Amino acid sequence: MAKKLKNKIARLFNVLGKEKQAKLKFDFVFGKYKDYTMIPRETFNYNLLVCEQAKIIPGAIVECGVWRGGMMAGMVEVFGNNREYFLFDSFEGLPPVKDIDGDSARRWQEDKGSSNYYDNCKAEIEYAHKAMELSGAQNVRFIKGWFSETLPQYDKKIPIALLRLDCDWYDSVIDCLETLFPLVAKGGIIIIDDYFAWDGCSIAVHDYLSKYKLSNRLNTVERRLAYIIK
Repeated sequence: MAKKLKNKIARLFNVLGKEKQAKLKFDFVFGKYKDYTMIPRETFNYNLLVCEQAKIIPGAIVECGVWRGGMMAGMVEVFGNNREYFLFDSFEGLPPVKDIDGDSARRWQEDKGSSNYYDNCKAEIEYAHKAMELSGAQNVRFIKGWFSETLPQYDKKIPIALLRLDCDWYDSVIDCLETLFPLVAKGGIIIIDDYFAWDGCSIAVHDYLSKYKLSNRLNTVERRLAYIIK
């Protein structure tokens, strides 16, 4: 009887859309870390749904642009406590927008009174420490500073199972791709948080793939989240 019920639930789950799947699975996780993320509930859940595809891939979990650490802490709930987790962030906010990042990016950075300005995405590192402590992750490294200076510190001998880029502007995204994309394991995933948000981010992704003549496809979830399976 229990087996029949389990199979019925599995069949029901398979016919649900991605949004309902994510909601059923990850609403509790979002609630646990909502004070440590600015990512909306649905997008937060989509991130975790994508992460599930990389669960069988060995390697570290790396996030570039962590704010208060809530998204990375959520990913610990998917990948488990025993992975290596690397959190790269300046913890001083975003660098100045450049022309390539687009007019909307410039308007956002100039509108300091906006409700979604978040002090130019600045957050004290202590928030990220608390979020990761809450997650129970055992092996965590916080790398503070600008990506151009800190990314070379990453040990190239450690393969990456999941790379999440939440670094907004062109220069930051290119720096991360140049340094870390080659280290992503086969079948690993690169999540690009700002692909649909900022011109500079999407241009950086296409520039990088074109530069190295890579045929990797961009996958999307409800046009809210973009990711690449390597």
